[in-house]
Amino acid sequence: MEIESLIIGRMGRSADIPFITNSWLNSYWDNGDWPKMMEKTVFMEGEHRMIHKFLKLSSSKVFVCCKYDDDDQILGYIVYSPHVLHWLYVKSPFRQQRIARWLLGQVFSQSSMTQLEFYTHRTKFIDWLKLSSTYNPYLFYNLL
Repeated sequence: MEIESLIIGRMGRSADIPFITNSWLNSYWDNGDWPKMMEKTVFMEGEHRMIHKFLKLSSSKVFVCCKYDDDDQILGYIVYSPHVLHWLYVKSPFRQQRIARWLLGQVFSQSSMTQLEFYTHRTKFIDWLKLSSTYNPYLFYNLL
């Protein structure tokens, strides 16, 4: 059975913020290029503040992938602003099922964007997406 028949998408809701923040922080700590250059508490406190501020901006968008029969059960999500990918996350049991690609496709189909020109958070997984995007972390930090 195709994964597309088992999932639905929706825009992020305020009730999703704790899960998004927690998974973003922990995944970035585990997989990011630079977080471990500092103490974990310093990273977690600082990045938490920035993510929280960023998610409140009108230019930030969150699109969530859920089980088709339970839109409160998040399988993954994408955080973006016009032409910029900020974060993409899929829960580990659902990885390698094309959910990340599906989320990217949903962003493109719901906007006038045809590509994400930049990404702001580098992890070991970004290369798997094979995006023709340029890394620029300042597009995230300069918005705050």
